Amino acid sequence: MLLLPHGGERISRNFSRCKRPVLQQYKISSKILGLINKEGGIILAKRYLPFLFAATLLIGGCGTMKTNDNSDTNSNNHSGEEEIQTAALQDDFTKEFITSKEETEKGYYTFKSNVGGYTMLYPVNAVMDQTYYQYRGQEYEAIYFGEGREEENYGYSVVGNFEDRKVTQSIDSNLDLLIGSTDLLTPQDFEKYTVEDNDVYFAEYRQDINNDKNGFYLHFLGYIKSQTTDKAISLEYSSTCISKTEECNLDLTEERERAKKIFHSVRFNP
Repeated sequence: MLLLPHGGERISRNFSRCKRPVLQQYKISSKILGLINKEGGIILAKRYLPFLFAATLLIGGCGTMKTNDNSDTNSNNHSGEEEIQTAALQDDFTKEFITSKEETEKGYYTFKSNVGGYTMLYPVNAVMDQTYYQYRGQEYEAIYFGEGREEENYGYSVVGNFEDRKVTQSIDSNLDLLIGSTDLLTPQDFEKYTVEDNDVYFAEYRQDINNDKNGFYLHFLGYIKSQTTDKAISLEYSSTCISKTEECNLDLTEERERAKKIFHSVRFNP
């Protein structure tokens, strides 16, 4: 049975500006749904979806990371060229957004919006979820990507919504949409500062889900608004320990820096 309790309101609000069915944006691969349902059912709140995606990266399904198990087969298709090892460039959908095979900064490529609205830094081993992606003309784009590092017991995801409309001038309304169903933040909790020609609104919070040693998520929210146009993007960077009972070094300061690195790298096209 598939339920959508606490996060349901947030999903419908975030996608009320796009006229496609909301639930299509949150498809989880049949493989991971099957695995979870064997345990007796699933309750899908929006807050947990990014980490289901991270788990998908680890066990297979949409956006699965490729390994060297197929290296003999793949080598015949490279004509002597060095095989690209990063997950972003191994995934056919993800690599459509990457501007160059060369890293812009160590560990990051440059991501270019398919609607031409913006660029930003993109982790080299993150994979886009194609079932979530959507756009409308040049005014709207929804993205969702993440990475799972099984050996580190660590996963993160980023959800983004770009708009180029006058509605982006209503800052508090857009911050409220970004906050969604959580009662841990209000628009007044966001810090405002400037990076290049963008106004950045930033907030963070910790979400405890159970009493396990690592039973929590770290959420970092950013609303980046152009000072000269109606372009803006809301970004939510979320990280967690994949296993809640095993060792995991989830450092708040490091995670904040990783989130801000992506948020601050956003550059809107004129």
